[in-house]
Amino acid sequence: MKTDHIQQLIDKFFKGETTLEEEQWLETFFVQEDIPEAWKKYQSLFVDIGAIGRLRSKDGKAVRMEESIRIHRERHPRWKVIHRKMILQVAAISLILIGATFTWNLHQKDQLAQRYGGSYVIENGKRNDNLLQIKSQIERTIADANQIEQKVEGQDFINKTEEDVINHIDDPTEKARIKELLKE
Repeated sequence: MKTDHIQQLIDKFFKGETTLEEEQWLETFFVQEDIPEAWKKYQSLFVDIGAIGRLRSKDGKAVRMEESIRIHRERHPRWKVIHRKMILQVAAISLILIGATFTWNLHQKDQLAQRYGGSYVIENGKRNDNLLQIKSQIERTIADANQIEQKVEGQDFINKTEEDVINHIDDPTEKARIKELLKE
């Protein structure tokens, strides 16, 4: 082959435009020992590519890498077993997660029933006793009730303190004046 043609094939190879036959020809060419100095830098590349690309089949013939993978899969159905195992593992993990979620929901419902059992809300004229749905409303109502209770307890304390102060004043005129001040 002419040197121009070899250079064209090398250029075509680096552009990714060679056919398998052209690549095999380049591999065969670069296995030779008497290669022009200008192409020595490519020799190890094409020799290595040739070594990687060829494997031996049962009958000893050279086979391309893609063909060897196909032959391997035909001879070894083990990859099917591995895929089945992976699918079973994913299914098992999914079942565990679904079971854990279901169990958690039951646990939450049980806790709500213990804490708020018998509670309900009337919305638009309909009774709703689904504790999961009305939990936030129940908690807001309880928080509001606690605030009211604190205010009432605080007001009771103030009223009691005012009575104690008034009861300890002996002067009736002063007592009346302080009562009026407290009413304002």
